Amino acid sequence: MLNPNKKIPVIVDHDGPGGKSYTVFESGAILMYLAEKSGKFMPKDMAKKYEVIQWLMIQVSGIGPAFGNFTHFNLFAPKPNDYSLSRYKTELLRLYELLNRRLGEVKYLGGNEYSIADMATFRGRASTRRRAPSSKRCRTSSAGSTTSRRGPR
Repeated sequence: MLNPNKKIPVIVDHDGPGGKSYTVFESGAILMYLAEKSGKFMPKDMAKKYEVIQWLMIQVSGIGPAFGNFTHFNLFAPKPNDYSLSRYKTELLRLYELLNRRLGEVKYLGGNEYSIADMATFRGRASTRRRAPSSKRCRTSSAGSTTSRRGPR
């Protein structure tokens, strides 16, 4: 079994450490591994590196799960589920505001250079400055889903 968590993503680097095959699982760990191996998308300076890692952790521990849970309770969970839907919608909007504040301060999530934090959060959409939809720009459809013309997908 490649991933003890029995999920994807998982990669096998056949030219891993010591020239041996090495398996890496979980998206954040894979991005960190590939950034370190390639020497790209992760600063060498320790403070800047941890700036990127902190924003990567917000994605893997907050944005990914919250957006996934909102989508689940909005589209797939049996109705009524007002409490669950409200809880995750509130968290989704809070995270959008967090992203907006951050991207109002710096060019990219991890600082002034495109990094693995942006890759994870915005799914490879490289552009200059991104803005996540604010709660003022989001609207809720009659089905309860939050929609926006801008922001991460």
